[in-house]
Amino acid sequence: MTDLLSMPSRQPAPLAVFQARLDAHVQQNWLDVFAGFSTLRAITFSSSLEFLLDLAEQFEDTEIIFGTEHILTKTHLALVQASQVFLDLLAMEEELGFLPVRNTSLLGRVVKAWKKPG
Repeated sequence: MTDLLSMPSRQPAPLAVFQARLDAHVQQNWLDVFAGFSTLRAITFSSSLEFLLDLAEQFEDTEIIFGTEHILTKTHLALVQASQVFLDLLAMEEELGFLPVRNTSLLGRVVKAWKKPG
């Protein structure tokens, strides 16, 4: 067995290092910070869900990755899980040609209402 400490070290790959400098700062509200953009891609570990929902309204396309579940309440987590079930059922309906739940169930009524034109 080879001793890891006695093994010759490999030359590390080059690393791109950026140097930044603060030239100025301005006071802005969050609406002004994001004004003019149509897409938001974000990773957050601390923002409140209410803030993110308000912010998302001003974009045509939004993708937010939550780095922690602490942002979400139990209600929010339940809604996320329910939305995944809903999307899975729609995919199943497209694949099978029918919805595999009774239309009298709550989920069946939600899907039926969602698909209703107008």
